[in-house]
Amino acid sequence: MSDPLAVRPQNKLLGIATASGVGALAVGGFTLSFAALRELAQREFAIASELSFIYPLVVDGFIVIATAAAFTMKKRGPRVTWYPWAALAVFGALSVLGNAAHAIDNPSATFPAWISALGASVPAVALLIASHLLVMMIDGKSQTRPRVRSKVTVPVKAKEAPPVTAALPMVDAGDQSLEEPERRRLHAVDPVAEPKTLVEQVADIIASGESVTAGTIARIQGVSDRTGRRRLAELREQHPEIFETGREAAL
Repeated sequence: MSDPLAVRPQNKLLGIATASGVGALAVGGFTLSFAALRELAQREFAIASELSFIYPLVVDGFIVIATAAAFTMKKRGPRVTWYPWAALAVFGALSVLGNAAHAIDNPSATFPAWISALGASVPAVALLIASHLLVMMIDGKSQTRPRVRSKVTVPVKAKEAPPVTAALPMVDAGDQSLEEPERRRLHAVDPVAEPKTLVEQVADIIASGESVTAGTIARIQGVSDRTGRRRLAELREQHPEIFETGREAAL
């Protein structure tokens, strides 16, 4: 979000000319206020003439420093920036009052005291405003610098791995002891590479002249020998014709 107080001239030459004019006004206001405060320091505050120039430097110089500090620390929030702004208000008031007091104390003044005080306060007020504007313009110029666009890395979508078909156990899909949804699941196998059921595998082994043992069943289905013995017993009970075929072939 942009700062509404920031001055951002679109014309670079106009911006330079405006900043130069504001800077010249700040210097002019500082010079006039400097002379008045120095004389006031010698006459009213009993400061030695050779050191009196330090007094306006402290008062008016602090106005410029506090304004710059307030803008420099503005990103740190009000809990930090209140201090430079308060210092700016205090020393700005001291400068205005000092210039006004110098004019009122002038015995050769022909205007009423309040007019003399008002007119003498102009340089101090001009210094305050010019310093504030100049820092605003410098701050606004720094915010208009083109931002370097960072490279955005677009994540590459990983190729989807082909679906893995889990190996189904070699169970007879026509086994009536199975529930209907289970029989449908066993039949819903890829027709291209439909695995043989346990009954079919056992029938093929017996047809080839080999004997079927519990170890054979355990090796086919990847189970323990105990489970292989149990399933072999179930096959003998449910499909005795397979084993009868094996006896006939042996005869």
